[in-house]
Amino acid sequence: MRVADALRQMMIRENPLEKILKYLRNQAGNKKERAKSFMYFMQVIKHYNLLDALVRHVTRIKEISFHSNEIAWFVCLVLIFHVKQEAISSLHDALVKRRSVDHEVPQMTLDLLDEIFPVTPSWQYIHELILSVNLKTFLVAFPHPDSFALQFAHPTFFIDKMLQLVSEKRLIRLMQEHLEDRRFFIHARDATSLKELIAWLNVKNFTYQPDRDIPRLLQVLNEPGWKQAIASHPLNSCGKIALVDKASVMVVEMLDPRAGDTILDLCAAPFMKTSISFWHMGQHGRIIANDVNSSRIQAALDGMATIPRHSIHWLNSDARCMSSFYRGGEPDKILLDVPCTGSGSFMIHPRLKWVQSSRFLQQNVVLQQSILADVIKTCKENHWKETKILYANCSYYADEGEGVMDKIMPSIELIDLHDYQINQTRGLRVSSGWKGFKCSSKVARTFPDLHDGCQAFFMALFKVPVETP
Repeated sequence: MRVADALRQMMIRENPLEKILKYLRNQAGNKKERAKSFMYFMQVIKHYNLLDALVRHVTRIKEISFHSNEIAWFVCLVLIFHVKQEAISSLHDALVKRRSVDHEVPQMTLDLLDEIFPVTPSWQYIHELILSVNLKTFLVAFPHPDSFALQFAHPTFFIDKMLQLVSEKRLIRLMQEHLEDRRFFIHARDATSLKELIAWLNVKNFTYQPDRDIPRLLQVLNEPGWKQAIASHPLNSCGKIALVDKASVMVVEMLDPRAGDTILDLCAAPFMKTSISFWHMGQHGRIIANDVNSSRIQAALDGMATIPRHSIHWLNSDARCMSSFYRGGEPDKILLDVPCTGSGSFMIHPRLKWVQSSRFLQQNVVLQQSILADVIKTCKENHWKETKILYANCSYYADEGEGVMDKIMPSIELIDLHDYQINQTRGLRVSSGWKGFKCSSKVARTFPDLHDGCQAFFMALFKVPVETP
């Protein structure tokens, strides 16, 4: 197996960043160098297809061989991104920046390159070869849509699917949002915590602004070190604020947890929405959090130290079998944040770009339909006619959103999210579903280009009509 293919398999099997970080922890270098190298690794994952094609091109022409070392290959891509990042980030101009990078690449990264070339040619030689490649000329050699996919660092499968839904101009705008990392979000538990946070941000001269959609949510400019500073702040340590993704908060706002509610979070990992729901309820209510993966539940227990353990009831079961394991009585609300392709989360999880395929999509659709079928069955068998069910996932694809909902329309009562009371009273800005489906006008979507960097999410709220016993 070629090294690049081995890396791709590694990215599918596990989070490569965890593997890379584990490797870096065993290397010499200070904390600042490790943090900087980590930032480069994330950028390489975002631009993986372009960088991989570029390296293959150069090594093939110059007949250069690499060692069969996944991490070494990955580090080489890191260097190449750093050398070409200005050209890569402005491919419309495609100007290669010919400049020395000796003082800009972390020394650790340069040291790691020794693993790639233990004999000549040296990494400096490869560096010169990469600088000599004109990106514009390089991309012209590829047919459309391959050149389009390389230029904006997205898989052709994603591009083909999206061009069925949006114009090429809109798609470019969305892909550019995925590649940028301009902001991050902080959610404050209450008004007092928000006031304390703002006072601290002002002292530190951090650039921020209140979010237009969600109360107590701040958008902060993603400057180097700022996120780490907030993560280590006492307000975060004691649970008064939290670093969040905006989409998770939007989903909870649509769920509308209230004091005294019983909420079943059926596909709960990584439990961000679980914890946000807990604080929305003012710590007065009942949450049952379920996930099929026991290790993720344990990780949540370890990481949610600020929430009393007795406040959340934990279940470790398959969501497709809710009727066989849930015995907690009628819940007020059920959250189905179902497994999906993750095509709407490329900003946060860029590695998911490189696993997109027709087979992967179909596997997720089948799983989603199975979960929904059992939830509907459970509601009918137990006569839960007042339970509100929020179906959500972070996918652009209509197959996982409107297509799934249209299939179950005959057996549910779909609630119009654009007339729903929470939307009226809190003024959430959400878009309608993709056109051409029965449910389109009643379901909601968020998009990074329309909702200030929010991940792309699909949401649908419904009840299950049941016969009176």
